[in-house]
Amino acid sequence: MTKPLILNKKKTLILEPKAPYNFDANFHKPSHFSSSDNIWEKNKYWIAMIWNGQELGLKFENKGII
Repeated sequence: MTKPLILNKKKTLILEPKAPYNFDANFHKPSHFSSSDNIWEKNKYWIAMIWNGQELGLKFENKGII
């Protein structure tokens, strides 16, 4: 198993979707070919990615109700 990468910077962006919107239905897409670069639990979704050579860890979180 590889050693976890420590990410030191944090940026927060708040999105306010319009109704009808279902956070879990949009982010939880179970696949027959699952991968280890994402984790989903109710109202939270984490994913790792590389953008322009920079390693990123993204966390999406449901913070409200519609």
